[in-house]
Amino acid sequence: AQGSGVHLAAGCLWDGAGDDSYVSRYGPSQGAAHDLSTGLLYDGSGDDTFVSDGAQGFAINNSAALFVDMEGTDLFVCREGHGVGAWSRGSAGCGVFIDMADDDVFLGNGADSLRWTDGAWGAGLDVASVTPEEPVPPEEIGNPEELEMDSLFSVAAEWEVGENHDRVMAHRDELASRGLEALEYIAGEQLNTTDGLALRAIQAVFEKNTEIAVPMFTAMLDSLSGRRLRNTVYLLGEAGGEEARLPLEALLSSDTLSVRLSVVQALGSIGNPASLERIISLASDSSERMRRQVAVTLAGLGDSSAIPVLEEMSEDWFLDVRTAALKALETLRPEEEDASADRFVD
Repeated sequence: AQGSGVHLAAGCLWDGAGDDSYVSRYGPSQGAAHDLSTGLLYDGSGDDTFVSDGAQGFAINNSAALFVDMEGTDLFVCREGHGVGAWSRGSAGCGVFIDMADDDVFLGNGADSLRWTDGAWGAGLDVASVTPEEPVPPEEIGNPEELEMDSLFSVAAEWEVGENHDRVMAHRDELASRGLEALEYIAGEQLNTTDGLALRAIQAVFEKNTEIAVPMFTAMLDSLSGRRLRNTVYLLGEAGGEEARLPLEALLSSDTLSVRLSVVQALGSIGNPASLERIISLASDSSERMRRQVAVTLAGLGDSSAIPVLEEMSEDWFLDVRTAALKALETLRPEEEDASADRFVD
């Protein structure tokens, strides 16, 4: 199977391209040969996975086998090795394994960027070269300055990766450059988004217009609810700084847990130890979600006077609270990291 020949036979598997998965459980397979036979597995390109309970490039009983992978970041898994040959019935069986390029992972006897032998009759080679990436032409940026707000925001809220990066960033820059107009559009049309990429675009506008955005959105806090309020709290935490701290602290009296959680997270992002007392008062909250967030925020505030509280929280009934408290203790007293780990194990 998969480029193998058995009992006076020739087997060949030739795959030109693609991200492939090869799996075989029984018998010679994946460029293997047995009993006066030949086997060849050739894969031209792609990030592939090869799994066999035998060997890859495996020849026994007077046979010859060749396994060749030309390029790609691949995973090779087998029990008996890569490039395995054996002497039998008065002559050799020769098994060769060759990987021609890129960073690979071996769970067997092979290794990335090395050459090796298996006894006298098997050999393997992983070439330490990198396949040049084919250039991908960037997407046309277009003319974002000519777009009306809906269309402009739509592109600004795309994923800014690969060939789309320059296009998205140009639209975000244009959106931010519209200042108050963009902020009013966001407040009226986009503030209730549940899309992380849309929130990323909003944050970019917010951060480039903080002198307008912070007082504008701070003044809106009392009139908002639900997702619109939580998104606003998040934005103020990320970019509002000290100007937003006290208005956010006032929301800690909210009857809604999700709002209080958002505020505690935002205060951790602002990172002013002046909020410490308000945060510590929530360390014994009935909600384990709140207690966990309190521990995370205490680490963000960076004040070592929170250590006794965090030590108590590290004994919390809930695992997520305990681990958050222990991580905060590592942050506030890194020299005692090992002691914190030992306490968790006990």
